[in-house]
Amino acid sequence: MSRPLSMQASLGTYRVVRKLGQGGMADVFHVRRQVAGASAWAQDQEVALKRIRPELASNREYTEMLLEEARLGAALHHPNLVEAYDVGYHDEQLFFTMELVRGSELRHIVREAGRIEGRLQPSHAIGIVLGVAAGLHYAHELTTRGGHPLRIVHLDVCPSNVLVNDEGYVKLIDFGIAKTDRSAFLRLLADGSWVGPIPQEVDDKLRRGTMAYMSPEQCLGTPLDRRSDVFSLGVILWELTVWSRLYRAPTQAEVFDRIVGQDAPTPRSIDPTYPVALESIVMRALARDPVARFQTALELQEALEDFAFAEGLHASAPRLAQLMRKLFPKKPEIERDEHVDALARRYQSIGSRWSGGRR
Repeated sequence: MSRPLSMQASLGTYRVVRKLGQGGMADVFHVRRQVAGASAWAQDQEVALKRIRPELASNREYTEMLLEEARLGAALHHPNLVEAYDVGYHDEQLFFTMELVRGSELRHIVREAGRIEGRLQPSHAIGIVLGVAAGLHYAHELTTRGGHPLRIVHLDVCPSNVLVNDEGYVKLIDFGIAKTDRSAFLRLLADGSWVGPIPQEVDDKLRRGTMAYMSPEQCLGTPLDRRSDVFSLGVILWELTVWSRLYRAPTQAEVFDRIVGQDAPTPRSIDPTYPVALESIVMRALARDPVARFQTALELQEALEDFAFAEGLHASAPRLAQLMRKLFPKKPEIERDEHVDALARRYQSIGSRWSGGRR
């Protein structure tokens, strides 16, 4: 696992730039780190700071939830995930800091690409999915120091939880409802290598997440594992390359019935020019039977990389950065500040959901 979070942080270490938003149990701020004697770069480092709301500071349950989110974020040290940095207390209010992502949600990228270019180019679509797959595989593979798998399942892989920053790097965010293996944490507690709350038991029968991107087993509330996230990513891949919504229906019940009871339509049934090799990848990711799917996000990533190489597609961060500059031109700082504020809804939602669906 990654380094333990520092518990020595003080809110005085940070200068608040603005409040980004408020979630069910915490306020989130855009802050600048202030380190005495550090370089100018370090003094100007910007992060997001999440602080438990004052009226909830004495609630042990909320405190443990925020700690749990922070510890999981600290373990997710990967370029395609958002990392947590420090944990501390200020006026008896728990807070932690995490990476501040300057970028746009995938759903906004899709909207702007449709408006400006008509659709995403295949290289951009595949590049985005490759980034999510890499981050997912890292999270899925995470183990304790003793080698016990944590069996993390994100449970909400959807366009609103995928960001692309200004440099073209893809970030999967919001592990607020993620499922983990509670027994692994119990082993850590027993050998003294874990300090803090044990994750709550997650009931598979509780359907949480975004319905149109859920796997069949997630919809049905049956036991699930990392392959559920692979299905969700397959939905995104289908939509970005076919350029249409896959599970769109007038009611949630109809969406549910289509996911559970019908195979996804093949891309070539909609676009006869769609590459056969890519269709094979998409349909394997969308197999209703988890055994028939890619068994890991890495398998999906490798299949897409092989396809991109064979087709001469440049699915890379620099190409995505070019796309971001085209879709979202640089704005004056005052307008850019408003853009940062618009990202608040992503940060304020992280960690505001937990098992049982309470907020």
